[in-house]
Amino acid sequence: MRALLIRHGESSGQEPEAALTPRGLRQGDELAAALRGESIGRVLSSPYRRARQTAEFVAAGTEPHIDDRLREWELPWVPDTDWPSALRPILAGRVPLAPDVEPIAEARARGLAVLHEALSDESGLPVLVTHGKLLSLVLSRIACSDPYEVFIGLRNPHVFEVAGSDGQLQVRSVWHPGV
Repeated sequence: MRALLIRHGESSGQEPEAALTPRGLRQGDELAAALRGESIGRVLSSPYRRARQTAEFVAAGTEPHIDDRLREWELPWVPDTDWPSALRPILAGRVPLAPDVEPIAEARARGLAVLHEALSDESGLPVLVTHGKLLSLVLSRIACSDPYEVFIGLRNPHVFEVAGSDGQLQVRSVWHPGV
């Protein structure tokens, strides 16, 4: 069983309708070329525009399936001067979140649920396109690592392969621009 998890290309912002930048669009072409030898099956994407655009490069002419569970884990606004270091205590669970913010465990669980469903799909290599914070929660659970360290190591776009069986998953970085 294997699946690819992809962080979207460079975007113009963080809001749901932020598009890929011209550089992000070029990255999409690079990403498609890097995955050309794979037998891509179903492509699932966050509903956010930047992820949908990235997924379209991977889907190669087919329509990506939108899965709301791949949306970004939304946090309260963090000033640019504190970014990304302000994420460390949040991702470690040391900062109480407002009642209207999705709990870390719920965000991680929805991301893992999509991944586990995708891993059971036998119609080709499933691809999931999502966002940095959600991706760091999912990958850190699989790799038993610090989600903040995963987050700061992410690139745009960034491809990870998740593989395994019988509940024993492993993750590895397989591509990002410049590799």
